[in-house]
Amino acid sequence: RVVPVFFFFFFQAEDGIRDAQESRGLGDVYKRQALTRAQEADPSLARHTMEVVTSDQAHAIITKACMVLGLHCRTVPTSIEHHFAMQPADLEQALQESAAQGFTAVAVVATTGTTSSCAFDPVDQISAVCQVQPQPLWLHIDAAYGGAYACLPEMTSSFIGCEKADSFCVNCHKKLLCPFDLAVLYVRDRAPILSALSLQPEYLRNAQSESGAVVDFEHWQMPLGRRFRALKLWFVMRRFGAEGIREHIRRGMELAGTVEELVRNDGRFEMAVPRSLSLVCFCLKSRDDALLQELLARIKRTGECFVIHTKLADRLVIRFACGGIETNEQEVRDAWAVIAAEADAMGLS
Repeated sequence: RVVPVFFFFFFQAEDGIRDAQESRGLGDVYKRQALTRAQEADPSLARHTMEVVTSDQAHAIITKACMVLGLHCRTVPTSIEHHFAMQPADLEQALQESAAQGFTAVAVVATTGTTSSCAFDPVDQISAVCQVQPQPLWLHIDAAYGGAYACLPEMTSSFIGCEKADSFCVNCHKKLLCPFDLAVLYVRDRAPILSALSLQPEYLRNAQSESGAVVDFEHWQMPLGRRFRALKLWFVMRRFGAEGIREHIRRGMELAGTVEELVRNDGRFEMAVPRSLSLVCFCLKSRDDALLQELLARIKRTGECFVIHTKLADRLVIRFACGGIETNEQEVRDAWAVIAAEADAMGLS
């Protein structure tokens, strides 16, 4: 039962905990509940021996959630050979190492669209690894950015296996046109969540709840109340419709294709990894990180183009994301012109 508590902290850390007045104390509450529930199932299980396993490309919020809960977080190394996607064999090895070192794995986090490069972990194969463990592991899918692309029929193959996950999270403020902040969490079975978080003090009892006529979301989260975030998504769906949202997402992917073409046509640059979704990661062919860092700083100083960096296999790369609702091809080409002009000014060849 530690697992649902962990994922609700993970979920709310992105969506709600930042604006909760009582956030200072939430971490201790989660840790206490996690420890209590887990020890009910196994009295010998201590919090510091519980472990969450994820990729070294997973979002830092997973590590932070483990820090707050007092859990150990184990990262599975990825490689450029597999485009930085977590491999089932490497996950198996990590789980074996975990057990050998005295830890008890309680969950695995796979990602569909990693932050650095939009890599897709093979969820179907990872699910199989989770299921063959002596105690099947909870599988969470972090689809914060990539999950929006699941609405495209042509992307179905990238999400094979997600139906086997225990939980799936997508941030609607990243690609689904919602104002910040709105994250949606789906769970296969709500019973573990309710078991871990439900309390029913006398002053909250009422006939409607007792009869089951209403769903008390207070039992799904830490606070009793919550802002009506879902209304934002409802308005977006009413305004754009399913096809309008798909059109917006496809447009970003098409623009990313234009960026890739510009990168490949400029002899100074190369693709760091294959284009994924609406993201292009590129770097200098010279592999000179210092020069690339200088170029990035110059680009930002122009005030005409904003791109950020990441590191893949210890190599600095620039991320060019195409996602704005009003972004068009000419603007993408203008942004590349800024990048090329600053490279010219540096004398890069």
